[in-house]
Amino acid sequence: MMMMMMMMMMMMVVVVVMMMMMMMMMMMMMMMMMVMMMMMMMMMMMMMMMMMMMMMMMMMMMMMIIIIIIIIIIIMMIMRRRRRRRRRIRLLWMMRMVMMRMRMNMRIIMMMMRRRRRSR
Repeated sequence: MMMMMMMMMMMMVVVVVMMMMMMMMMMMMMMMMMVMMMMMMMMMMMMMMMMMMMMMMMMMMMMMIIIIIIIIIIIMMIMRRRRRRRRRIRLLWMMRMVMMRMRMNMRIIMMMMRRRRRSR
């Protein structure tokens, strides 16, 4: 009888321990899943932010180009009204300089974006 009781107690203990272990494992798995989900969410957020930044930059660049084109057209109209060649040449030269600067800026921005991408 005593042996039977001892055996039963041992079995109970083993079962309890097993249950505890299972619970712990489940908890760990749940925690891991939560962490993974959080990480994924963070990554997605980061990607979204990057995409938004890129879109904003592109929009800004497009706006700048459009504005510059409009300015050029206005200047050309003014120059046509006043037919003075010297001023026209000067204006053209100035426009060329501005365009060159814009191109340089574009290149610099692109380089920066590429560097950021590489780092991440």
